[in-house]
Amino acid sequence: MKTIGEKILTLRKAQNLNQKQLADMAHITEATLSRYEHNQREPRGQIVSRLAKILNVSTDYLLDSQNNNLEAKKEIFRLEEEEARFLDALDSEENLIFCGVEADRADREYLKDAFNKFMLDAKIYANKKYCLKDNEKE
Repeated sequence: MKTIGEKILTLRKAQNLNQKQLADMAHITEATLSRYEHNQREPRGQIVSRLAKILNVSTDYLLDSQNNNLEAKKEIFRLEEEEARFLDALDSEENLIFCGVEADRADREYLKDAFNKFMLDAKIYANKKYCLKDNEKE
């Protein structure tokens, strides 16, 4: 399996970026990027997220072979894990700011409906993209 450094190097070259360009975009030094690409150092947390976004891959892809980079893995945002927390916040009586003003009950219901539609669409998309169709199984 490729290391995170090898993946960063391969992706950078595939996008015709030099080290300076990628380093500037990721808000790190060229020396730091070089250390990542030569497996002398491992990126953590927000740096992994920034690099993944710039290189158009998921953080999971970059971290796939990185069993010892637990700190960076903890910072990966998992939509399914946040779904209940978000819906609970909409149901709570705590202040919620929406478009610069305190959200009323109608705002909260609208946001809840919109979020539920989004999650349904996201799950349908993921199912189509990542799951085998019945006729493709064996």
